[in-house]
Amino acid sequence: MDKIPGGNADLEGVSGQGSVDPAQAAIAKWKKEMRARAVDYFDGLKTKGVAPVRYHSLKGRTFIDVTIEGRRFKGQVRKGHFIVSEKGEGDCLLTCAGISYGTDYLQMNGRSRWAIAKYRTHHRILLDGLSPDGIRALACEFGLVMHGDGAADALSESECFVQSRACTGLYNWTRSYPSLAMRLLRDFPDFTRGLDANSRPPRKSRYRNIHEFEYFMGS
Repeated sequence: MDKIPGGNADLEGVSGQGSVDPAQAAIAKWKKEMRARAVDYFDGLKTKGVAPVRYHSLKGRTFIDVTIEGRRFKGQVRKGHFIVSEKGEGDCLLTCAGISYGTDYLQMNGRSRWAIAKYRTHHRILLDGLSPDGIRALACEFGLVMHGDGAADALSESECFVQSRACTGLYNWTRSYPSLAMRLLRDFPDFTRGLDANSRPPRKSRYRNIHEFEYFMGS
C-alpha cells in the first residue's frame, strides 16, 4: 500500500536534541492506538461479509470512484475531501462523516434510515437500496465508522479514514496535483505536507519504447 500521511512519521518533529515533547509524544501514541483499533474494526466488518466493489478510473478531482450494489460513490476534492453520491444525491466532508441509522435531526418527523451523516445525526447521503453487506463495503472503502455499538464509540473517525483506500487515493491525488491540493486542502495540512506547488508529475510518454518513437516520428 502507498504511504499514508502520518502513517510512519507520527514522531517526526517530536524528538530532537535527545528530548521528547510529552504532549507530542502523547498525541503520537494516541494516533497509533486509534489506527490499530481502526484496522481491527474494519477487519471485523469484513468478517461479517462485504459486497463486491467495482472500481472506476479516476479523473479530475476524484481520488476514489466505486460502485457498490448499483450505487456509485466518489471521493472528490473541493474545499476539503468529500464523499459524494451520484446524481447530486448528497455529499459529506469525510473528516466528520460516519454511517448512522436513525432520524435526521433536521427532519424529526421522518422515518429512521441508514445514511452517511454529519456528526452522526445530520443525514447527508441516504443509503436506501444497500444491503448490510453493501453498507459494510462502503464503510471499509471510505474508512467510515458505523455508529451504534460500543466498538464504534471507541474509535476516532479521522484515524479510521487514514486506514482506508480512499485516504491512500487522496494522498496519491495530492502528489499528482500539488498546486491545486495546496489551495483546496489548506485546512488539512497532513495531506499537503512536503508538497511543492511548482512541481509537476512526470509526463507519461505515449510511446512504449525508443523504437516505437523512432518509427512513428520517422527517424
